Amino acid sequence: MKTWIFSIMWQEEKMIPWFLRNYSWADKIVVWLEPSNDNSAKLLKSCSKVDLRPWPHRGLDDNRFTEAVNKWGQEARGKADWICWVDCDELLHHPNILSVLEKANGDIFPSTGYALISQNGWPDPKLPGQLYDYVKTGVPQDNYSKMLLHRPSLNVIQAIGRHVYPGHFPKHDGRVCSDAGIKLLHCHCLGGVESTAERNRRNYARVLNKQHAWNFSEPHNSNPKQSGSVAWVADAIQNNKLIDVFTGDPMVDKTTLKKVQFGSNSNKLTGWENYDVDVDITKPLPFKDGSCSHLYAEHCLEHISHQEAWNFFTECHRILAKGGRLRIAIPDFTKLERDMIPEYQSAVKAGGHGDGSKLAALKAVIFEHGHKSAWNSALLFSFLKAIGFSVTKPAYGESTDPVLVNVEQHWKIVTKPVAENETSIVEGQKL
Repeated sequence: MKTWIFSIMWQEEKMIPWFLRNYSWADKIVVWLEPSNDNSAKLLKSCSKVDLRPWPHRGLDDNRFTEAVNKWGQEARGKADWICWVDCDELLHHPNILSVLEKANGDIFPSTGYALISQNGWPDPKLPGQLYDYVKTGVPQDNYSKMLLHRPSLNVIQAIGRHVYPGHFPKHDGRVCSDAGIKLLHCHCLGGVESTAERNRRNYARVLNKQHAWNFSEPHNSNPKQSGSVAWVADAIQNNKLIDVFTGDPMVDKTTLKKVQFGSNSNKLTGWENYDVDVDITKPLPFKDGSCSHLYAEHCLEHISHQEAWNFFTECHRILAKGGRLRIAIPDFTKLERDMIPEYQSAVKAGGHGDGSKLAALKAVIFEHGHKSAWNSALLFSFLKAIGFSVTKPAYGESTDPVLVNVEQHWKIVTKPVAENETSIVEGQKL
């Protein structure tokens, strides 16, 4: 099976390395290059698959471009099984594209359009791998859900921009293949607001028919509803509309997420929001869905009932962002019953709770100090797992998340040997 890529390019030096890597699965890449004073020609010639040809026209001319798209691909008839017409900033993506082509049940494939948008600018094209290894964020862009991949035997007529107009364009004499999950990643807004503004100014100056430059100039650039405009890109970034284009998950700006400690008493953690009686954990928590990255409660859970704890964990799951972590430190009844040290018994007696015996200390951890429930790590683990967390049991003061290392502070009150003897840690991560 042979596949050909066709493209018309103009001074897109930073995009060409990514373009060539993305279409490495093709047998031949035919490129018409507009006269260029950058390294575009050199980069294209460095790829043995590229058949480089001069673009015979000047400026951005939608009519000439559409004419080329509708006619020039016919040279692949009898030579290739599939062809694809794409711009330099369009990356057709599927993890197993050749397998999809081999199993095709039609003649022309649909794709789902996305605009890649990065808040950190363009990645260095010298980096290895694919562009979307470094930029996975973007927004759906319906007008870029195009039909660009088809059999060369098909007579296809595209409209300007090669956009899909149901019942009208593209016109063809074949069958549309089933949706195979092919994505069309459009990179014209990838660099963010400033990059989009610069690109739009450059292209507006070069376009011959200004009436077709609908997203390059004012007032379009100031309209957040105008796909591809500067305002549209700014709106996507500033209003948290970016998603992971491969999973569909929302992409949250982690710098805005909260780290919250409950039941802090005097043990305040630097850089955290520390709450004690000012937030009642037996009631709905006063935080928005997905607004927190880390939650912590140390020797707090035993002061509420098991029913209230279940409700609290459910609220924690709600307010954590995906991947966020909940860390709970409890006095573990089972651990104390099994491994209680003499120092612990002495500390309990010194606090006025019992006669210093192990039995008195166990009774105190259940019924005194204002406690309303008894816990062990197995019960806590099961609660969090049932609610939907991925659960682990790290050692005292340890965590695979550096934010949660050495957050325990209760030892400052009861001494470290006593705190480590009675405490178990369980962490839950929101999947």
